[in-house]
This record gives sequence, structure tokens and C-alpha cells, in this order.
Amino acid sequence: MLSSTESPSGACRRSWQSQACTTATREASPIRRIDYVALATTDRRLEYCIELTASNMAPYLARRGQRFDAVRWRNVAPRCRFHLIVCALAADAADTSRVAGFISVRDEPTRPAALHIGDIQLEASLRRRGIGTDALTHAARLARSLGRSELTLHVFRENPAFHLYARQGFEHIATDVINGRYTMCRTLPPPAPA
Repeated sequence: MLSSTESPSGACRRSWQSQACTTATREASPIRRIDYVALATTDRRLEYCIELTASNMAPYLARRGQRFDAVRWRNVAPRCRFHLIVCALAADAADTSRVAGFISVRDEPTRPAALHIGDIQLEASLRRRGIGTDALTHAARLARSLGRSELTLHVFRENPAFHLYARQGFEHIATDVINGRYTMCRTLPPPAPA
């Protein structure tokens, strides 16, 4: 399903990014299927995750005179559960899948009932296609499977995803004025009776 390579850091990102970005030249095709592939924290594909995060976060951090802290990201990574987001486009004749990005979640020590979404990072060419909404649904399923009743996340206040989170039931519960970030929380509905 995925074309993975054992090359050094960076090569995975470039080959996977080229798969995802081939759609940028085509008219946006509907997503036919979205799958989630769990990654171990020792998986070499985490290099793709860190590089996509660094690339996507660069504009937000630059506005604040900051740079992406890869060391900090790598120190937090062992506490996270990572899932590659893999999609198939309706326009693809063959059953080819491409990596659209990833989601990471972790425990939230200050909120034991919550599962924290650390990242939802998507390739630019595949944004605004419903993948982020599906990733939030996936996070809610993960939270429920772990017995959690809340999802939390942080988002820069100028990030367009803030509006997606609000539409999906996340409420603004705190503001980090120094870093310009909001903390948001969504209470999950109780599980349906069996």
C-alpha cells in the first residue's frame, strides 16, 4: 500500500511528498478512501512526520521569530501514538494510495479524561478535502477505545484549522498569549448503548 524506502532521513519525505503532491497539478479529486497506519516510535517513517511538521509550522513560527525545535519534537515523540493518513483519490484508476499526512495523539497528564491531539499535519495539496475532519473522527474513536471522554489540542490563533475545530465541537478553553496559541477541548458524546 505504501512505497517506503530505507534511505537516510529526508528521502522518505521527498518520495512520499512527491506522491501526495502529484494531485496539485490536477483538479481536486474527491477522496475515495482514508486509512490510518499505526507507526511505532522507532519507525523510520517518523522522519516524514517531523519534516512535514517542520514545513507546515514554519510560517507560524516565523511570525513569532521562532524556529521549529526538532529536538523537542523528538523528545515528545516517544509519548505519542502516530498514525500515517493514507488516502485514495476517486480519480485514480488503479487502487493506488498516497500518504496525505499524519496524526499524533498522547495522554494529557493535566486532564486524565482527555486524549491530546499533538499534530494533524497534512500535505498542502490535500488540504480542504475532508481529511482533517476524518482525522478528528479517528482521534475521537481512539479516545473512546482508551476510555477517554475528551479531546484536547493546541492551535495557533491564525491557523485556518481553528475554524474546523470549532465546527467539530471544540471549545476555546485557554489562551497562551506569549505563543499566540489557543487550547481547545471537545467533550465526546457518551457511547451509544449496545
